[in-house]
Amino acid sequence: GYDILTDIKIVRKRLGFAPQYNILFDLLTVKEHLEFFSALKDAPKESIETEIHKMLNDLVLEKKADNYSTELSGGMKRKLSIAIAFVGNSTTVILDEPTAGVDPFARRAIWDLVLKYKPGRTIVLSTHHLDEADLLSDRLAIISSGELQCVGTTMYLKRKYGEGYNLIIELASTSNDSVLRPIINKNSSINSLRFLKLTDFLRQFIVDICVKEQHGDQITYILIDDAKHTKYFPKMLAELDANKKKYQIKSYGLSNSSLEQVFLRVANEIKRPEDYERLSCWKKFQNRFKKSDIKVEEQAQKLDDTSNDNDNDDDDQIETNTGLSNEWSAYTVERYTGIHRTFIQIKGLLIKRFHRTKRNIKGLIAEILLPIIFILLAMLVTTLSPNTDVPPMLILHPWYWSNPNYIFQSLSNNNASNISQTIQQTFTKPPSLGTRCITSTMLNPKLYPCSKTNATHVNVTTSYDIMNALNQINYNQTRISPECDCWQKMQTCPIGSGGPSANYDIIETKDILYDLQEFNISDWIVKTEYNLEYLMKRFGGFEFLLRYMPNDVQLVNERLINQIINITNPKNQSSLSTIDATKIAPLFR
Repeated sequence: GYDILTDIKIVRKRLGFAPQYNILFDLLTVKEHLEFFSALKDAPKESIETEIHKMLNDLVLEKKADNYSTELSGGMKRKLSIAIAFVGNSTTVILDEPTAGVDPFARRAIWDLVLKYKPGRTIVLSTHHLDEADLLSDRLAIISSGELQCVGTTMYLKRKYGEGYNLIIELASTSNDSVLRPIINKNSSINSLRFLKLTDFLRQFIVDICVKEQHGDQITYILIDDAKHTKYFPKMLAELDANKKKYQIKSYGLSNSSLEQVFLRVANEIKRPEDYERLSCWKKFQNRFKKSDIKVEEQAQKLDDTSNDNDNDDDDQIETNTGLSNEWSAYTVERYTGIHRTFIQIKGLLIKRFHRTKRNIKGLIAEILLPIIFILLAMLVTTLSPNTDVPPMLILHPWYWSNPNYIFQSLSNNNASNISQTIQQTFTKPPSLGTRCITSTMLNPKLYPCSKTNATHVNVTTSYDIMNALNQINYNQTRISPECDCWQKMQTCPIGSGGPSANYDIIETKDILYDLQEFNISDWIVKTEYNLEYLMKRFGGFEFLLRYMPNDVQLVNERLINQIINITNPKNQSSLSTIDATKIAPLFR
């Protein structure tokens, strides 16, 4: 077998089902229905056409193969539903009342189809027609009040629950009644006398034969169905044939119990409270105690009131027919009302929900546990996320990417002013450029270390090839290096472009400060722009012009400072007219 939890795909391919009510598509023909459901069960394409043709032939639906399902009669729709259950090589077929609401001809066709496709398949069929169950089933199960009562073959059930064989004998009518009438008792009849003689004759073979009923010229006997009794059947029937004239037998017949008798005996139709309510042990004990009291009272009442027996029997019959017997008295009294009834309903719903959840653990996890886990994870992530109200401080500096960085300066050592020399010294003396090497720096000293010594000056010797290329264009006079080629994707420069190799200083921040004294700085910047050495690492520099200025220059005097203070003071507006513009103008040149 296959597990429906792990092998559900295989189960669906091998399972065929015909519900009690036809479920058909209005816009599909009969043939298209069979093709569609065969494809759903993954049947081989080469066998679908052959199987459909055979199925239509067995159900006499060839002429309706191209008709829509809405054009079929009720019996044809039922036959199509049965065919859908069998197509696709279904090994397990479930038929829910397959012959309900069909005519006898269609019913017979469905029987023939079930019997024909029965070999190699397991067919579960439910029906209310006992003759249909007797014909089609190998094993029969009887269900009553929602419970399985018995299972077995039809012969086994007839033998176990049936009343036995029925021997029906019909006597010939007598015309000479006047001869026998004087010797017959007043309360007897002619047929009773003949039946009595016949019964005595049959009891010579089967002692415990009993009369079931007698009516007119016909009498029915019951014979127990077991090997002990059936072994006398041949001899008894042979003697019965030999004595037909003696006992005036017109005809006789022997038949076994019918399934209808078995069903009525097994499925007792008397209403029982336990069929509708699953009682607790204490409740069952109470019901039994009440029943015993009721029986005692009934017996006492019968002894005291013998004159009302017939009336009581009629009343009991009415109570049985209406379902209001004493067995129901305990249930008709205990009726829940008001808040108590609401509480019982809620309790029932909770119990139902509990059993449903217990049978579907995956649904419990998906509906309750997984949402709780995801919510907890979301809450955890929100606690770990940074605070967006106060963004983290970002320190900007040029040492994020790589070291060293390249800068340049051009300062004449002979003609430089004191101001230029002072500015140039900020590059080479501590703490050098930026805030990396100051005492109160915000940068991590381990990630961005500083040299403990002053700047180291490095003199670079220009190679012979570069000097030869520069001499060819008279670089000493023009200060213009060899031209670059820009016809390709990026400019390509020959050797010597940008001038000779420049000396440099390695400053405290481990950056390189080029000394471009007597260089054509514009020419050097443009023609070395795409050198891999400087790409994304050069941050520019300073060029100090040569100016002949005295070392000590008095830019402003004390009087002028006082005048500026008066201007910025809004309380003394009258002093604006005393300012000499000719003295202030040189400050902004």
